[in-house]
Amino acid sequence: MKLFILGWDNALVSDVVKTKIHPAYTAALSATAPVFAKRWTFKDSVRMQGQQTALIWESFDLLLGKENGRRAKEIFYETYRSFPAPEPVKNAVELLRHFKKIGGHTVVVSNKSRDLLEQEAKACGMSDFVDEFIGSSAEFCGKMEKSIADNRFYSRIALLREAMKSFPNAEAALVVASSGYARAAYALGLPYEEASPAIFDWLLTREKAPEPSVSHAKDGDFYDLWDDTL
Repeated sequence: MKLFILGWDNALVSDVVKTKIHPAYTAALSATAPVFAKRWTFKDSVRMQGQQTALIWESFDLLLGKENGRRAKEIFYETYRSFPAPEPVKNAVELLRHFKKIGGHTVVVSNKSRDLLEQEAKACGMSDFVDEFIGSSAEFCGKMEKSIADNRFYSRIALLREAMKSFPNAEAALVVASSGYARAAYALGLPYEEASPAIFDWLLTREKAPEPSVSHAKDGDFYDLWDDTL
């Protein structure tokens, strides 16, 4: 059976940097480092995306000190959760329902913490169609690299590896996520499609359920014919 690994932000749900993430960073820094908050821009918030959560808050601890770093983290999540859940991308729910219907295994990955990822998925009506949620985890979070680009790459490598471990017996896998996952997917030898409503439409028609198995008797033996389009 096929394993579908789907990204969350900018894939199944709309971009929330402007509506949730940037205001949350601004609130956190305004309360803990007002001078620094005045210099924090939207580009800075975008730059933090795709990194492991543990590394993000490690960098804030180094920048602000552990106590202010802890307060900044608390305020960030309080502010983030105060905004409405993200909007699902067109046909995202239909695609997940379709993968479930044809018997595929579906795993959603995100650099968010798993509990936050699961909360958002439930609010968006997607929980019942996903087999496993894999969020940012300290257990497989590496050390901070010299460049943010490297942090993003290794973070996504770790998420995809965890997703594959969830269903090790899957016959094939497909990654459908934002463009940031492309390099990580190719590094692991996984086929990749950039998530978009058009790709979702294409997958809804391309991925079909296997035909029923039909047995034919011949010389006392049975031959199973299985047309598995997955």
